Amino acid sequence: MIACGKDEPPVTVYPTNFTLDHNDQTDEGQYLVTGALSVSDLSINIGTYGAHRDSLKTEVRKKLESTFGLSEINLLSDTTLELHYTFNGNPVITPLSYSKVDGVIIIPDPFFSGLVGYDKATNTFILCVVTPFALPGPNAINPTGPSYLNFNITQCIAGHVNRDYAISYIPQKNLQVSDTVPVLVTRYYFK
Repeated sequence: MIACGKDEPPVTVYPTNFTLDHNDQTDEGQYLVTGALSVSDLSINIGTYGAHRDSLKTEVRKKLESTFGLSEINLLSDTTLELHYTFNGNPVITPLSYSKVDGVIIIPDPFFSGLVGYDKATNTFILCVVTPFALPGPNAINPTGPSYLNFNITQCIAGHVNRDYAISYIPQKNLQVSDTVPVLVTRYYFK
């Protein structure tokens, strides 16, 4: 961005490229299911999640990067951007329309709008995904069944915190009281 004068807004020079700067997986939580839609906090350092969380973080990153490996975002004009990524191992460039509201870039595409956001304060695009998964408790009818010990990566929901993801996961997986729901949020920052 280039500022032309003291009172003039910055002018963006196109194309403007944003490449991967870093990722962050420190936003995590672990919850004990206490009812149909209720949980209580647990330490992230205990149980199966505590023992294996570093390897799980690596597995989540590898899965995300192999299925949707976003590598670059290019602003081509005031209304068009391109996402450069690999999808199931194939390189893809997807042009998308965008708009600006008070300097914040809004991507109206239903798939990418919740997946890729823009932080005006830091001039950074953020790819955000959440990974809740279920660990069986002592009341599990089938502790090795499909509800447990696997994960799905989904896009973040604006305004949600880890507890919200854990609670919404209970009916999705038909979890029982005393099951455990770890939640891991992974963010990739593009500057």
